[in-house]
Amino acid sequence: MNKLRTDRNNYHCEYCNTISRVIGLIVLLWLPSQVQAGKDFVWKSNSAHFITARSRASACAVNNKLYVIGGYNGSSLATVQEYTPGNTYVQSKQNMFNARHDLAVAVVNNKIYAIGGLPTTNIVEEYDASQNTWALKANMPTARSGMAVGVVNNKIYAIGGYEMNCSTNAVEEYDPNTNTWCIKQGMLTARHRVAAGVVNGKIYVIGGENASGYLKTVEEYDPVANTWITKADMPTARSWLSVEVINDKIYAIGGYAGGTSCYSTVEEYDPVANTWITKSSMLTPRYALVTSVIERNIYAICGYGNSGYLNIIEQGSLTTPPSIAYTNGTNYVSDGLHPEVGISTGVFSFRIKYTDEDNDAPKTEYPKVHIYNNGVEIYNSPYSMSYLSGSYNTGAVYEYLISLPAGLYSYSFEAYDVANATATGSTIGFGPTITAVPENNIVWKTKAAMPTARWGLSAAVVNGKIYAIGGYETNKVEEYDPNTNSWTTKANMPTQRRGIGVAVVNNKIYAIGGAIGSGIETNKVEEYDPSNNTWTTKADMPTPRMMFAVGVIDNKIYAIGGSYNIIVSSAVEVYDPQNNVWERKSNMAAARYDCKFAEINNKIYVIGGSYVSGYIPLSTVIEEYNPVQDSWVHLKYALMPRYHFTMEAMNNKIYLIGGMKRGYSVYDDYLNSVEEYDPSTNCNGYKNSIQVRRASCASAVVGNKIYVMGGYDYSLSNPFSSMEEGYFNNAPLLEFAGDENYVNGGVYPTLGDTTTSYAFRIKYADIDNDASAIGYPKVHVLKGGNDISGSPFSMSEYDTSDTDYSNGKTYQYTTALAYGNDYTYYFQAYDSYGFEAIGLPQTTIHGPDVYTDPVGKPSVPTVKSMYSSSGT
Repeated sequence: MNKLRTDRNNYHCEYCNTISRVIGLIVLLWLPSQVQAGKDFVWKSNSAHFITARSRASACAVNNKLYVIGGYNGSSLATVQEYTPGNTYVQSKQNMFNARHDLAVAVVNNKIYAIGGLPTTNIVEEYDASQNTWALKANMPTARSGMAVGVVNNKIYAIGGYEMNCSTNAVEEYDPNTNTWCIKQGMLTARHRVAAGVVNGKIYVIGGENASGYLKTVEEYDPVANTWITKADMPTARSWLSVEVINDKIYAIGGYAGGTSCYSTVEEYDPVANTWITKSSMLTPRYALVTSVIERNIYAICGYGNSGYLNIIEQGSLTTPPSIAYTNGTNYVSDGLHPEVGISTGVFSFRIKYTDEDNDAPKTEYPKVHIYNNGVEIYNSPYSMSYLSGSYNTGAVYEYLISLPAGLYSYSFEAYDVANATATGSTIGFGPTITAVPENNIVWKTKAAMPTARWGLSAAVVNGKIYAIGGYETNKVEEYDPNTNSWTTKANMPTQRRGIGVAVVNNKIYAIGGAIGSGIETNKVEEYDPSNNTWTTKADMPTPRMMFAVGVIDNKIYAIGGSYNIIVSSAVEVYDPQNNVWERKSNMAAARYDCKFAEINNKIYVIGGSYVSGYIPLSTVIEEYNPVQDSWVHLKYALMPRYHFTMEAMNNKIYLIGGMKRGYSVYDDYLNSVEEYDPSTNCNGYKNSIQVRRASCASAVVGNKIYVMGGYDYSLSNPFSSMEEGYFNNAPLLEFAGDENYVNGGVYPTLGDTTTSYAFRIKYADIDNDASAIGYPKVHVLKGGNDISGSPFSMSEYDTSDTDYSNGKTYQYTTALAYGNDYTYYFQAYDSYGFEAIGLPQTTIHGPDVYTDPVGKPSVPTVKSMYSSSGT
């Protein structure tokens, strides 16, 4: 060792001050292989985080997975954790033999080499990620920490660092093939807390610090010639920075230059031009960086910032922003909508073209369309559009189909690329204009409550009776009879669990999987026979899981998605009750937790849920599965992202009910909305909401009625026992009465004096033959824009013998009026279930004109009644 020391030059010793801060930051790069000049970083926060808080660690990438190694959190760590970009969890791997921090790592032939570090060491360990094993290798000649490393021709170069209270310029080369070290020409400037990148076989060592202070120095090392030369200084002097190479350009990220400040600065160095330019900074300033490249994104993880230790992750990419524009196709030449005018039962198509010169796909669930009614965004959420055709670099067309209530609308589009760059382009449009026509909707009524309040339960139907099964910390089974509106307690399920899948085959109920106790997933299958009130154990499901989608086709039960040990699954497993066996089928494209199952025309539709078991981000994907072909097709995105919801199929349409849309802290995140999806048109719409906001509830269909039961809102400790019954009903229609004097208006006469009786008349029609609500229809008679008596007038039946509301029943109100020519009027009605009437007579209409003295005025005819008994 003494001989090795005599071969070195340019040592600059400095006393080591007591370390008052423990710092660490891990940065990973995921960026395009083809990067063009003029691109910039786009940064965004990422929800992923490491289980172990740490600083002064090191990191690298192997096979598109990140490995975070060592570090410090009060003491040196030996831990290794593996992170896959896109996930929000990490996996713990085999520890190093030696706990340490301020180490360096390098990758050769998919093997990771952990070198040096503190406590001051020269130890080298090799990690095989494929085998999850460590092996000791030949020690580095010089024990040191805070050095830079670079790999050229499968050899590792350890450069600079801190050795025995000194900054060093030492360069040592390690050959993993022969497991040997040799000494190379020392760096021109001794320094530590330094970083390096490799371009075209040359190593560029950047920044750092020594006794003279914080450095902006850049030196280039040629391993073949074993020589060093000085290059253009980095603009910002700093140490504890991170350096990486993307498409032959070097990026220096973050760092520290004394005091309380730390940097979010990103600067790009071009070795060919020997020039530096500034790029967009990270979101959060921090220092002590290490970097590693994984395809397309930069992950800046943990570290020390102005607020102290950080556990955040920021993701950045170099990108050119995409653009959005109208498609210029048939019916979409000047806007993004077709048709521009329609009726409330119609389907409206919104289209946009997304173009990205990098050929980058849009961010998941984008583009989106915002739809506004009188300036207010409907349902407080934009809608994710579905891909139609085209390539990203020349223009890909996206579409969203929706049915909307009557009204005047406007819309706009929004898009980001996968790097989170905001799309450019102005795409604000006006329309559609929609006229109301009668359509059915759901009436919700409260029914008898379950004996046991609970959430996380499931429900099934056998012979017209509903069975509520399990739930959080319960194994209770209760039977509901819709005919008597009563509940009966049945034999308990053998295994207490929640989040189970239930399905019915041959009048027997199968309770599958779920979570036991606080959340231990199980693969148990238990069969319940309502005819004799007994349970039987069946063959276990191959994959333990909870909160998965389940349903039946051709007497076989499909279990889809879910999660196990916080890992979200895309698995599809099929159970044959007749033979008591399971088999695997093709996975869903999108792994999802808490998604739901519906069967229509022998196709399976899986909707909603979450991409991760932490619930955010939520999935709005609708996928269709063909059991005959064992194949999946992505159809579109649902209207509202939700999880902990329930879903039913009825009359070839699918209904998403209740649930949650973001997190646990805001009451408004708990939903009572009911969303209808029609697979035949691939179109969504909304129906009347359930009465109670509820999540983790259950539902069932009996006849043409939907039953929703249990769940909770905001407080898990106060679950619901309540149940609601929903059935379809149509809104009534208001029309002009249609006789001689009421063909195009609702008052006669339209001209008179203060002694004249004015008759307001309207026809109320309800195809369900539902009577009008008590006190309705009403007529609003306004003068100067205000109701003349402060409130509307209740109208009376014109023909009390007419009891047929389906063909139209006429109502009338007669009154004298004071002088004025500024009268207007409109009508309002509800049916007996609270459905508001639709129709043109609800629009404010001018009239009548009233004079004080008929002398000299046009003659005023008396009120006639040409109304026939048919109401036409």
